[in-house]
Amino acid sequence: MRRLVPLLLAIAVLAVAGCSESGLKVTPTPEGDRKAAPDLTLPDLRGGADISLAAYRGKPVLLNFWASWCGPCVEETPALARFAKANADVTVLGVAYMDRPEDSRGFLEGKGAEYPQMVDRRGRELGKFGGLGLPTTVLIDPRGRIISMVQGGVDDDDLTGIAKTLRAG
Repeated sequence: MRRLVPLLLAIAVLAVAGCSESGLKVTPTPEGDRKAAPDLTLPDLRGGADISLAAYRGKPVLLNFWASWCGPCVEETPALARFAKANADVTVLGVAYMDRPEDSRGFLEGKGAEYPQMVDRRGRELGKFGGLGLPTTVLIDPRGRIISMVQGGVDDDDLTGIAKTLRAG
């Protein structure tokens, strides 16, 4: 029962905070006001070595928190896969949030989302970045600082604007 209460609370927060509406609001934080992205090292969803955000310093990063049970996450995944393939200068990282790894892996099959995927089964990392719901996309500059965050699903048009924001640093 003690484990069920936090899970139910997390599901309620996700339902209210973002797993139903889309609406891109990208407002870059001025460069001098940006905060360092939290340390993030999580297991590789596909079974490889742990993946660390710090390993991608020097390139802009699009960090996407998602789950197989989140409708907007399901809808945005093909667009993220296309974006990752078409934008080699941007690192795309996925974080399967509070999802069973086997469900996450099954969901990704055939979606083309070949970019690195981490797994956060306990759901501890999203809040460190300031995210409240799924999906959440965090834009990180090459110096490892948070440019902006998008709460809600993204589509191809949104990702075109996100790419410009990331490239502008």
